[in-house]
Amino acid sequence: MIDSLNEELKALEEMTDNLRTLFQHEDRLIAEGWYSKLEFLNAVCDVIQEGIKNMKAEKE
Repeated sequence: MIDSLNEELKALEEMTDNLRTLFQHEDRLIAEGWYSKLEFLNAVCDVIQEGIKNMKAEKE
């Protein structure tokens, strides 16, 4: 039980770290052409979806 919770927390931490990195560099990533605004939003959604998938996998 505790191990499962720890794994879920690790998955959540990984997702928040990825989101934090994206948002910290949002202006530069868009200004330098790495992402359009729409692509950036899609990248954020992808990180969230991957995080949810990882957390669900940890529950199984």
